[in-house]
Amino acid sequence: MIGHRHIPRGFTLIELLVVVAIIAVLIGTLLPALSSARKSGRNIVCLNNQRQLYLALGLYAGDYDGLVPLGHSLGPGEGWKQYNYLLRTNPSSGQGRMRWMGLLYNHGACRTPEACYCPSETNDLLRFDTADNPWPPDETAPPGKSTRIGFGVRPLVGWPFPADRAIPDGMPRISELGRNGPEALVADLIHKPQRVEERHGDRINLIRSDGAGDSARAEALQSYEGDGKRWEDTRASSFDTAFNDLFLRVDRRGRATGGLWTVLDGR
Repeated sequence: MIGHRHIPRGFTLIELLVVVAIIAVLIGTLLPALSSARKSGRNIVCLNNQRQLYLALGLYAGDYDGLVPLGHSLGPGEGWKQYNYLLRTNPSSGQGRMRWMGLLYNHGACRTPEACYCPSETNDLLRFDTADNPWPPDETAPPGKSTRIGFGVRPLVGWPFPADRAIPDGMPRISELGRNGPEALVADLIHKPQRVEERHGDRINLIRSDGAGDSARAEALQSYEGDGKRWEDTRASSFDTAFNDLFLRVDRRGRATGGLWTVLDGR
């Protein structure tokens, strides 16, 4: 008697479609979670990188009588407080000069240069070691290519440009910072709203003078108004000294009395 052989049966079309549908649902469920996890991870790295810069400022102050190179540059008079993230200028003439954060580099505090940048940044002018933002910041950089860090520092001192001296007068001392409460010293770039939108959306990471890390909502900056000027006004403008007080206003003693940086302070 001939037995019946079992012939394996393949998947039917309907079964295949059900499997594909289930996989699609799983992918649709997991992708947002993975995207959120990646974003959260980049935020953590960003804040940690800012903390490394904060520690570097403290090390520099320890070797230079408490002075900290917090500044802004490029422009007439007191300079542009929007331009507070420069490490080295390198004009087409090739006469490059270190700026405020360049002092940290010369001091040996930038041993991990990637820590000077935000992992969420997409602009090659503000990312680590690109054609538009060369590393290292020295004579090997192509003429006309300056080096910027990926974070802004509290724009307290204007650095002349072109610089006729290595260090400007009036550099603040670390002991003078945060006298009226913790002050934001290092933060994501806020010189234009689109810099925030393209990086962390509606959040700005920052480190205050007491070493505490935090974040501020972009809407807090959007709602601030100083002398008839608003943050949104800088979106389509070139850097302008008229916005200096909008970003930070200080009295004769160097104490902050207003500006977007005081919003980051939490005032």
